[in-house]
Amino acid sequence: MTNLIDVKAHLQAEITTADPCVSEAIRSKLRRYAIKLDMIRAHGHFERALEIGCAAGVFTELLASHCRTLHVVDVMPQAIDRMLQRTLDHHNITCEVASATDNFASGETFDLIVAAEVLCYLPDPATLRAAIRSIAARLRPGGLLIFGSAVDETCVRWGLACGGAETANGRVGNEPA
Repeated sequence: MTNLIDVKAHLQAEITTADPCVSEAIRSKLRRYAIKLDMIRAHGHFERALEIGCAAGVFTELLASHCRTLHVVDVMPQAIDRMLQRTLDHHNITCEVASATDNFASGETFDLIVAAEVLCYLPDPATLRAAIRSIAARLRPGGLLIFGSAVDETCVRWGLACGGAETANGRVGNEPA
């Protein structure tokens, strides 16, 4: 069972860090951001993008210039506030407080959806599958969907359903082949 207190404390610490780029874990995350941005750039500019889980808004700030509009959701209001502070110069961002499992941006579809380092926090494989189906249904034909997460010892220690790996070889999480 996920220790939600530990998860919330971890996310809160990341959001409130004065400079979220100082730790090795964050430097590793920035390397993963670069990989995602390379995939995004390879597909050109996007009309409408969705980011699920913005944390402190570091990736949001990088992503905003690659799309005409960017809708951002995060389960923590503090994350949305921090992201908005970080992205004051970007006027193409809308946002709402919501979970990856909620009916956010109801009826909207997107050319690009990024859900990275967020789905691993879902409580079990069934919830994860349902969230992935719901998210994928919001993707416009020909759009780009980016899922991903580092395999994270913290996620494993918390007993999260997917141990930090949101997708692997076309399977969800750590399910057997």
